[in-house]
Amino acid sequence: MIDIETLDTAVILEIGVVRFDPAKPEASWARYQYFPILSQRGRTIGKQSSDARDAQASAKRTHVLARACAEIGRLWCDAGDDLEIWAKPPSFDLEILWHAAEAENIILPSRRTWRDVRTLLACVPPGPEPANALPHSALQYALHQARTVSAILRRLHGQAE
Repeated sequence: MIDIETLDTAVILEIGVVRFDPAKPEASWARYQYFPILSQRGRTIGKQSSDARDAQASAKRTHVLARACAEIGRLWCDAGDDLEIWAKPPSFDLEILWHAAEAENIILPSRRTWRDVRTLLACVPPGPEPANALPHSALQYALHQARTVSAILRRLHGQAE
């Protein structure tokens, strides 16, 4: 599962990655990765509110986008042939990440591996959820979405929660 936080569609602020197996309980999930992005070559903020610009400037950012993309690529290469990359929606989060990786000459897995959380939500709604219950973080959103996907797939396969 991947989630990104952006300003505009060009500047990536955070990347949250959860490597999970929907058939297994959360305690067995292998990796959580959080990349607060410090710098990215050739990407600029367009027309943003002053609040958004201030938030970006004041946040603690430690990763260079190219290194974060390379680490994500290694993480997914380790997954082998069973790789599925989930996002909500992949047409936004993953397209932006793939474009950023390509600009850094980093190859990420094929788009054929992409899965859309919204498809599962349309089949089996996960149930009510409190509004604004999650802290604003790409990693927290990715973890929440991985839990949602896992619960829905277990229900569809007739497995207990």
